[in-house]
Formats: sequence, structure tokens, C-alpha cells
Amino acid sequence: MNGTGEALPFPDSMYDIVFCCDILEHVQDLPKVISEISRVLKPGGVFIYDTFNRTFLSKLVAIKVLQDWKRWAIMPLYLHEWGMFIKPEEIKELLHQNHLSWRQHIGIMPNITVLKVWRYLHLRVKGDLTYEEFGKKFQMIESPFINVMYMGYAMKNG
Repeated sequence: MNGTGEALPFPDSMYDIVFCCDILEHVQDLPKVISEISRVLKPGGVFIYDTFNRTFLSKLVAIKVLQDWKRWAIMPLYLHEWGMFIKPEEIKELLHQNHLSWRQHIGIMPNITVLKVWRYLHLRVKGDLTYEEFGKKFQMIESPFINVMYMGYAMKNG
């Protein structure tokens, strides 16, 4: 079944859980996507998501380091657009407008130092690490720091 986030091809109140991983900062019409998510969730259903926060630091990390600066870039140019990143207050308001009760935000970050991450990025770019080897060098973990990436969840009212 084909569809878009703005027009989900599912009946109302069909799902107990909707999960959006690295999607929300790429959609054309975020308010419509949140509306559609609410529509397909059953009352009491859970919406889980992760996204980038729109801060100076997220622009530095996700746009400059990971996309633009060739020494470390491992993502295609223009994959992420900083203006489409979502501040936590913005998503909270959209959730509220669509009968979803926000419950929590938690940061996501590597479990190693920034210098080690940069070193592994550079080794990956040089071809000294495969993507698989790169992925085994560290893990993304929960953090109270939400200035770059965060995840959260909300529940549908009813």
C-alpha cells in the first residue's frame, strides 16, 4: 500500500502505535502529518518519534559536520535541511492541536566523546572503516541533552 505521511492510506483509529524514526524533519507538511497520525491512532494509542532540534548546535553537527564538511561528512549533501528541524515546543503544540497528549522528550547522543566520534567519522570518510565497522564503534544512548537530537512520545486522548 502506497501513501504519504500527509495522506495515510489507513482507516481511522486503526493502530495502537505509530512510530516515526528520522522522518518528521523530512515531510512537506508537518501539521498534516501529525493530524494523520492522530487520525489513524486508536484512543489511548501511542505515537513515538525522534527528530532533530532546530538549534545552532544541531546545525553544526547534523548539517556542517555530517553533510557539508568533507573531512567528516558521511551523509549526502542536502539530506537534512536545518529549517525543517523541529523545536520541542513546536511538536508539543502540534500534538496538543491534534488530541495527542505529550508525555516525554529525552535526548539522544553517542556514548563516546565528540573527539572519538570525529575520529571515526574521518576514518569512515577515508575508507579505513566500513559503515558496519563505524556503527560498531559506539552506540546512541539516552541523554538529558536535547539540543541536537531527541525522541519522545505522546498518547491519543480518549
